[in-house]
Amino acid sequence: YSAKQEVRLESPSSITGPVVRQEIKNDQNKPLNILYGLFYELSSLLLIGLIVISLKKKIAPLVADNLEKKNWQSALIGLAVLFLTPFISLFLILTIVGIPLALILLALYFILLVLALIFTAFTLGRLLLKIIYKKSTNIFLMLIIGLMVFVILAAIPYFGLVAYLIFITSCLCGAILTFKNHL
Repeated sequence: YSAKQEVRLESPSSITGPVVRQEIKNDQNKPLNILYGLFYELSSLLLIGLIVISLKKKIAPLVADNLEKKNWQSALIGLAVLFLTPFISLFLILTIVGIPLALILLALYFILLVLALIFTAFTLGRLLLKIIYKKSTNIFLMLIIGLMVFVILAAIPYFGLVAYLIFITSCLCGAILTFKNHL
């Protein structure tokens, strides 16, 4: 049998043959598994990002523009949205009548989180290309470079979590402001 701990047998008469415990191996920290996880995250975000940017090419630059104009305000509003939305949904679920509204709110919340990841990567890629080339107009290149840097930064222990929260909260508000004004 495979288990982390030894099993206590109350009555050995019910088991015939030897009882051998095999240690469960933790393969999560192997370099190949880490690379596979990074590749999976990068490819799935790239696919979603390419679809989103292909459908609405003007939305990602608008989110990035909102972030450049109101970066601290965006971070604070995004932080509030990130942490308050689940609590508001929980309150709505507890009221029984608000269950449908809570489910719609949670669905929009998770969609907005994924879009914030895409817009975060796009904004990061745009900033990097502005620093390196002074100007770049290829929005797909901005997305690809931003996603690569973002996934690598997010994989760094502790620092990645802080960077992830800062970028996501900022872009969450930037996405909300852009959708409010342009949809």
